[in-house]
Amino acid sequence: MSRATWIHLTKVSLVVAGAAAALAGVHALLPSTAWWARWLFLAAIVAVAVGLLREPAFKGWLADEASAYKGVRLPAGVMLTPGHGWVRPLDRHQLVLGADDLALRLLGEPERIGLPKRGRVVREGDTLFTLERSGRAVELRSPVDGTVLDVNDGLARGPALMAREPYEAGWAVKLLMSDSLADGGRLLRGQAARDWFRAEVDRLLGAVAGGTMADGGVLVADFHMHLDDELFGRVREDFFGSALDSWSWPRLGLRHLGGERVGRGIYWSIGDGTALELERCDVLPGDATRVYWRLSPLALLAAPPVAGFAVRLLLPVVGLAMIAGLGVEAVVTHGRRLVNWLGTRG
Repeated sequence: MSRATWIHLTKVSLVVAGAAAALAGVHALLPSTAWWARWLFLAAIVAVAVGLLREPAFKGWLADEASAYKGVRLPAGVMLTPGHGWVRPLDRHQLVLGADDLALRLLGEPERIGLPKRGRVVREGDTLFTLERSGRAVELRSPVDGTVLDVNDGLARGPALMAREPYEAGWAVKLLMSDSLADGGRLLRGQAARDWFRAEVDRLLGAVAGGTMADGGVLVADFHMHLDDELFGRVREDFFGSALDSWSWPRLGLRHLGGERVGRGIYWSIGDGTALELERCDVLPGDATRVYWRLSPLALLAAPPVAGFAVRLLLPVVGLAMIAGLGVEAVVTHGRRLVNWLGTRG
């Protein structure tokens, strides 16, 4: 059983154990409470459960380390860069970087990985490390300014490790950032990162197969063997080369497509199912997302993050109501006892 599977089972076990403990506590309290207080307990449990299921952070924590889309492993719990690297923050100033599975499928299992020297100072957009195979190479860039703290020496001895476990043991570089990652920089995370990554897989399949595989193709393990040098060069330039020199992300919601998937843009679906093309421009992901949501209030209400936020607003209301209800019940109960006691004394 893999490490990722063990981690996932541990998380599920913790959730089940916590739920069992909560139910046991509620069961012990129910016989001594009024009927309306029992309903408050039930409402609180339902609100907490729904809130957790809708909460992106909880879903990301509970998720497997990586899922798959058309044969490519999607990362969980990491942020993505425009040049197909992944980033996992260790704290506000340190982060670990590696190459995502799409980069590895394009090149194949690396035969050599060129890592930077410890202590090297890098600027945003500089080449950070290089993957090489059979005379071909893919360069991964740094998403931030910083200093190389450490590198994965295991990749020098066995570069295939990156292909086997790209998001865990196959990490490449640890960086100390010049500035904190408080705003996330030019990085995508969460559902936005997964949507973008899936769109990139479709775009790669479309570029290689002339659009015929964009909906049904799979990036198999030997995908790189079907690319001649000319096609590999074009694809590499499009996904990793000068096209990314502007180091920009797509802007959301620029043109409505009416559901037709055309062109080389990236596509997003929203709560009401509308398809929108994303065109590249110099806008940070957060800013673009805010612009997009302002354009579609109905989509905003249908979006899972907003629904989760509404549920989180409900939780304290239910909790306060439950506490107030129990307080009223205690006052009424003890008040009656006091009145009865005074009556017997009189």
